[in-house]
Amino acid sequence: MVRFDSAILLQKELDLKSQVTNFLSSVLQLKVAPSRCISNCSLSKMEELEKADILLLENLSEFKGELANCSKFAEQLSSVVDIFVNDSFSNSHKILASTVGVPRFCSACVAGFHFEESLCQLKMAAQINKKPCIAIIGGGNLFDKASAVRYLASRCDGLVFVGMMAFQIMHALGLHVPLNLLEGGPLKEASNIVQLAQNRKIPILYPKDFWCMTNDFPKQMEIFPAYGILDAAKSLKPTYSEC
Repeated sequence: MVRFDSAILLQKELDLKSQVTNFLSSVLQLKVAPSRCISNCSLSKMEELEKADILLLENLSEFKGELANCSKFAEQLSSVVDIFVNDSFSNSHKILASTVGVPRFCSACVAGFHFEESLCQLKMAAQINKKPCIAIIGGGNLFDKASAVRYLASRCDGLVFVGMMAFQIMHALGLHVPLNLLEGGPLKEASNIVQLAQNRKIPILYPKDFWCMTNDFPKQMEIFPAYGILDAAKSLKPTYSEC
């Protein structure tokens, strides 16, 4: 079993999945078939196994058992698996059935080539001595990534926060951020990161204003300053300001 990431595989349309399986079949020279049956039966009983060399499973994030790291769901996924290959570097910090649960039922677990490449790139980035060195940090889940962000704050000459991560940092800086844009829990981590950056006297860059659309006028876009984002607004195109 190989756990990997690909944006196109997250599409729900069957025709897109069929295109992916055809592409993989041509590259691997093996029969790859899509499957949607894991929610209803054991993999070992799937008829697709008799018709294909490789099964391409559906988006596991849609299953509660995946997100809850359910032991029964993990056992179901690994019912015909001997070796587990984790090639999903971006999801390896998450406690999921497909990252943590499945390996418990496999004879061997290894990292994939993409995982190895990503890890090497991270190590190289950590060893860069060129100045200035600016870290651009995005995404969400600051609570899980706090230690990595603190490391960057201790080495880099500036931090640029984008995406959902920016709202957590803006909140720690004392700016008004709607509650629906804040993650539960990482305020202390965000405050520690801000304090570390301020102690080192390095700049923190964050969105200063946003192109937003509101629930009242979903087709009308306006610019809102960072301190005046409406609770119902959805940020689209941020520009940046220095703290």
